[in-house]
Amino acid sequence: MYMYDIRSKKGQYSTAGVSWDKIGKLAKDYSVAINLGQSPKIAIVGLLTTLMGHLLNAMVGYRYSMGDLSTATLEVVNRFMRNGFGINYIGNKTSDDLMMKLAEHFNVADQMGRKFEHTNRNRLLNAVGINFIYGGLSMADFIAKSSIMVTVLHSYRFVDGEFMTKSDMIINADRQGKDRKEAINRWKKGDTMYSIFTVKDHKLKIDPKYEDAYKRAENIVHSRIIKWG
Repeated sequence: MYMYDIRSKKGQYSTAGVSWDKIGKLAKDYSVAINLGQSPKIAIVGLLTTLMGHLLNAMVGYRYSMGDLSTATLEVVNRFMRNGFGINYIGNKTSDDLMMKLAEHFNVADQMGRKFEHTNRNRLLNAVGINFIYGGLSMADFIAKSSIMVTVLHSYRFVDGEFMTKSDMIINADRQGKDRKEAINRWKKGDTMYSIFTVKDHKLKIDPKYEDAYKRAENIVHSRIIKWG
């Protein structure tokens, strides 16, 4: 007998064609998922671990700066507060919030995949069905990874027709024998990559002035957001 693609084995206890071993295994797997998925301790530890690594990266300036992190943190907190401390994100496949649109665009925390799951259901059923077991873990994952995404986008600024990080500017200045301080000052005056995005007609839009430069930098920015998140 087969049940949920689990094949019966010799010695398994069954009655009237029902394998109690398989039912027991399914019940065990479900209880494990409930204990792990609905544990606030696991969600909080995961969130704090990711954010601690995020903070350390900013402090040493390896991937982005403390200034990038600070600006991004204020933006993320502002977005969450404007969306009912994240409640408006739950099960919402039509959100016009900029941070959610960016998360979908870069597939942060699998938001692009989630957007197209069960589109025929109403929002309440989606919220319960998708988040009943792993809702806490998913929210913690989204908070941490969206923070990293916004920080990375703030670390890129438009200078001399290209989007570059502070490290890029320093490397270029050294190669060309130019002053680092002057290069960094020019970088600070550039518009951030985050600022070029808007939401219009339910779609993420890029300022045409920066579109070509963004396309040239998009792949590496996307890879950094996914890798560092």
